[in-house]
Amino acid sequence: MKPADFGIADVTELYHFADASQIAYGGVSYARFVNEEKNAVHCSFLVGKSRLAHVKPMIIPRLELSAAVLPMKLDRTLREELEMKIDRSVFWSDSTAVLQYIENEDNRF
Repeated sequence: MKPADFGIADVTELYHFADASQIAYGGVSYARFVNEEKNAVHCSFLVGKSRLAHVKPMIIPRLELSAAVLPMKLDRTLREELEMKIDRSVFWSDSTAVLQYIENEDNRF
């Protein structure tokens, strides 16, 4: 996942992206490594997953919420399967509906 001459990774992060359209939705995950000397950064594609939208028409905000779930599942799977310490995970979405849903106090677990 990182070049041979990269050295030892001091910081390992997972970056997850989600997006949706009327046809499909999906998520993708990348690993970001920073070496011990803090002079090199390397990013690697890890996994992508997509789903076709339901046959029954759905509004875009609902599809965006469905898309936001995929990276959460990918993060859990990657943390279980990768044999390395993950320092943090970062999630990205361009959907205002998803961001407002997350900020809503009533929806917190």
